[in-house]
Amino acid sequence: MFEREQLRDEFADILNRQRQVAERLEKLLDATPDAELRTRLQEVRDHTLRHLELTERLVEMVS
Repeated sequence: MFEREQLRDEFADILNRQRQVAERLEKLLDATPDAELRTRLQEVRDHTLRHLELTERLVEMVS
C-alpha cells in the first residue's frame, strides 16, 4: 500500500514525463508538413494535455 507521500512522488514523476511528451509532440507538430499526419498529432497532443491536467489534479489531491 502506498503512503500519501509516495503517491505524490509517483504522480509528480508521471507528470514530469507527460510534460516531456507534450513538448516533444509540439516539436513534431511544428515540423510535420503533412496535413493528415498533423491532424492525428494534434489529437494525440490534445489527449496528452488532458492527461497532464488530470495528473496535475492528482498531485494536488495527494499534496
